[in-house]
Amino acid sequence: MSKPSGPSDTSFRKTWDRAEYAQKAADREAHIKTESKARAEAKAVGKKYYPRASTPPDAKETVSRAARLDVSSNVGKTTLVPAGASTGKRGRGAGFYC
Repeated sequence: MSKPSGPSDTSFRKTWDRAEYAQKAADREAHIKTESKARAEAKAVGKKYYPRASTPPDAKETVSRAARLDVSSNVGKTTLVPAGASTGKRGRGAGFYC
């Protein structure tokens, strides 16, 4: 058989940037190191370590209500809920179950 001429058949493969992945590995190791330090500090105090969840960038601070909820206006009223509006546990809708 003859050898193929021209570009190799692996030219479609992704080329990896070693510097980029080395930086990612260094960042990951630094994160693991700080987390393990926090775990050790919590254990020394006798508490369990809970990693903090990241806050989404579009999250805003909690704000109290401007006005009180008027619950008393709904006392004695009946509200109809469409059959498919709420599906609870095991496919059942609103109501009382045994």
